[in-house]
Amino acid sequence: MPYATGNTHPRFFGWVHGAGLPVSVGAELVAATMNSNCGGRDHGAIEVERAVLDWLLAVSGLPDSASAILTTGTSQATILALTAARNKQFGCDVRETGIQALPRIAVYVRRGTHSCIGKALEAMGYGTEAIHVVETDDEMRMVSRH
Repeated sequence: MPYATGNTHPRFFGWVHGAGLPVSVGAELVAATMNSNCGGRDHGAIEVERAVLDWLLAVSGLPDSASAILTTGTSQATILALTAARNKQFGCDVRETGIQALPRIAVYVRRGTHSCIGKALEAMGYGTEAIHVVETDDEMRMVSRH
């Protein structure tokens, strides 16, 4: 059955399903048994996360000064990425001043972009009016309006 997992487009790969293997059940059992509280201190799970992130940064060709975090999924990663971009661009501390001191923003996306972009902008206080759709061709290249 086409799109059996509820996807509405053949190029939608946003959902990450579990492995569905017996070894995965064992791994989940061990993880649940450990019940890691990683709120500080020196825990093995934190060291594993650091090792994974160091490896990802290295294979991505990023400099040693780069940093990274693991998130619970695409939606949280989108909010964090847009927040980091805003803070880098405007060099402000919205915790103190709020967003009213910032200029309006524009976020350019292609048609079919995941809905988490709009939700992230809403959570950040900008709203979906900040979204501007850029048309693309069949090769996903931006279409010139000239």
